[in-house]
Amino acid sequence: MYIYGKTFGIVYKNNTMKKVKNSIALIALSLLTLSMSQCKSTNKALEENTPFNIQEAYFQSWIAGVEGGGSGINVFIPVTNLEEGVSLEFIYFRNNKAKLEVKPQNTSLYIGYFLTEGNTRKADMIMSGNGLDEYGNEVPKVQKDIPFELKANEAIIEYNHNGEVKYMKVNLEERESVAYPSLESPKN
Repeated sequence: MYIYGKTFGIVYKNNTMKKVKNSIALIALSLLTLSMSQCKSTNKALEENTPFNIQEAYFQSWIAGVEGGGSGINVFIPVTNLEEGVSLEFIYFRNNKAKLEVKPQNTSLYIGYFLTEGNTRKADMIMSGNGLDEYGNEVPKVQKDIPFELKANEAIIEYNHNGEVKYMKVNLEERESVAYPSLESPKN
């Protein structure tokens, strides 16, 4: 028995028409599945051509000189040729996100400040069968899940260009750590 296939304008045997329709359905389903299951790093589009240039971006670990004074990583983003209508907002680095701040004395240098667990005082935790006794305990910190997969020396800069949020990836150079002799925090 022959059936006329309206889709292709050709005469097919009954079995062949079913195979063609099944193949088309399978291809459409595959494309739909692939488009919905993009990998984590492509959820947000990364820009190739940006309205600014970055010169020698780097990060530097620090530790306070007093016990319990804290530690962290500062990421330095020197920017040139920043177009009007562009503002650098956030940086994603090592599964964390920080606001990018510009130094008033150097408006071409943006810095992201990340605090780490090293050299911090551990608060006393009260464990009791009575929940009211545990009221003052500090809430545990939860690891953030950023929308990018990055290597240890990579970061994503989130910037605003004329009202539109955009992203770019940068490679960072690691500089020698700094030990501050008696500061509580180097963010000054």
